[in-house]
Amino acid sequence: MAGVGQRLNGNLSKGYRQRVGIAQAILHDPPVILLDEPTIGLDPLQLQAIRTLIGELQENHGVILSTHLLAEVQAVCSHVQIMKDGRLVYASALAEWGQRRESVCLRIGLNAPPAASSLAELPGVARVEILGNGRFRLHHGSGLALQRAVLDQARAGHWDLWELTPEYADLECIFVELTLGRSPAE
Repeated sequence: MAGVGQRLNGNLSKGYRQRVGIAQAILHDPPVILLDEPTIGLDPLQLQAIRTLIGELQENHGVILSTHLLAEVQAVCSHVQIMKDGRLVYASALAEWGQRRESVCLRIGLNAPPAASSLAELPGVARVEILGNGRFRLHHGSGLALQRAVLDQARAGHWDLWELTPEYADLECIFVELTLGRSPAE
């Protein structure tokens, strides 16, 4: 920041203004630093610089990040807490969350696909999303091993299966479910 030290804060780029705000917050060396939306509106290079700075701050300070950018949480945080109407509705270490994730969708690709209604009849399929070009997303309940049923039906129906990829709930899915009570695709 030495190169811009003589400029007024209002004349700095968004990235430098964010850095000035963080510098003001850490000037007195607090044990805990609360950062509210520190990366909002930054370009990719500024975003990386602020993420690096947050990582450095975490070495000697507790850092609490308040943001709606869930990719940011996954990039820089070790724990996540989700609030709804001022109440804590979810708390987890990201490492634990990653280990507990279960597949909630199965993405499939078929060269000779049946009608979507046939896919909807597979046991445990709650909803079929048509992705185009022979690709579908089969929504199902957690803990359900849908792959075997798809493999068996694809073989029997000559669907020519070329993709079978489990998809897992990310923080965005968890956030939408907990705060709106629905899946993100609805």
